[in-house]
Amino acid sequence: MSEGQNSEVTRTRLTLPQEGAYDFKLNSSLVESYSSIRGKPVILDNRKSKLYSRGHIPFSVNLPSATVLENGCYKKSEELEDILQGYKDQKVVVSCQQGVEACIVEVALQHIGNHNVSVYDGSYFEYANKI
Repeated sequence: MSEGQNSEVTRTRLTLPQEGAYDFKLNSSLVESYSSIRGKPVILDNRKSKLYSRGHIPFSVNLPSATVLENGCYKKSEELEDILQGYKDQKVVVSCQQGVEACIVEVALQHIGNHNVSVYDGSYFEYANKI
């Protein structure tokens, strides 16, 4: 960006929670296990294509997490809509190698309006060790 141009980036200041004890409850509808992923209509494998080609959950579709990112940030809403439009109105399970990349795509799907997304928390690491 040249000097004098305005940045299109809008930053949001986050308020950190106060220190203290918190009780957390797992919302099991947002998490899948090895036994529960069987028969799910759409499983998105969010690992890099090279890892996916070495092995993946049968019938999963490869959608690397980098697909929804640009320079380490989420792409614009319109771009996310275009990329994820085929998954907007479906039950989707996201998976990766250890859980992080899947959460990136889960947030992008939530952003475009799909609130029927869950994360296979064991990810491919668990799946490969069970087969």
